[in-house]
Order: sequence, then structure tokens, then C-alpha cells
Amino acid sequence: MTDHKEHNCGDSGCCGGSNEGCGCGHDHDHDHEENMIYLTTEEGEEMACAVLGVFDFEAQEYIALLPENTETAFIYGFNEDGEEIELTRIEDEDHYQKVSDVFMSLWEEEEEEV
Repeated sequence: MTDHKEHNCGDSGCCGGSNEGCGCGHDHDHDHEENMIYLTTEEGEEMACAVLGVFDFEAQEYIALLPENTETAFIYGFNEDGEEIELTRIEDEDHYQKVSDVFMSLWEEEEEEV
């Protein structure tokens, strides 16, 4: 995944609440509460992902993303500088497992609170 863009329709809906012909590509028959990031795969296809959360581990921020129509989350290193967002792959398998365990622990805590 090399490219991404973010879209959050917010409480007022896409394009300031005007849902007719706004061009955002969303089906306006559903709720737009989720933050979405769009990744571009190595094959050049765009993949919409819900942002499950951003969290810290060992002085680094990470982001968990859930691609549409899947149940498997992706976790990347995350850096935000103003409007620019940089996602980095976690190359080391042991480190990825540690980060994944932290995310799952946080996710379980959040689910218990609901």
C-alpha cells in the first residue's frame, strides 16, 4: 500500500450536507460517522478502510484499519503532519505481533465499555 487519502463525511454529511451529486462516491443511505482512509494497492486499486483507532506503543503511533468487506484489520506505523498522513509497514514480525497484541488489548477494553 503506497498511497492513501482520508475522508470523513462528518455529522453534516458529505459536501456540507448536500448529498445529491456530491461526487464523493459514497452510498448516502448509510451513516457517515466513521473516518475512512483510502489505500492504493500495489496493483493500483483503491481500497476503502475504516479507521479502527490510532494508538501509541514504544514511542511510536500506529493505526488500525479495517478494509471494507473483510474482518481482518491492517496495522501500520502512523505519522500525521498537518494534512499529510504517512503509513509505514511494520517489517519485523516480532514487533508486528507486539503491536497487534497492544491493539487487541485496547480493542477488547473498548468493547467491554460499550
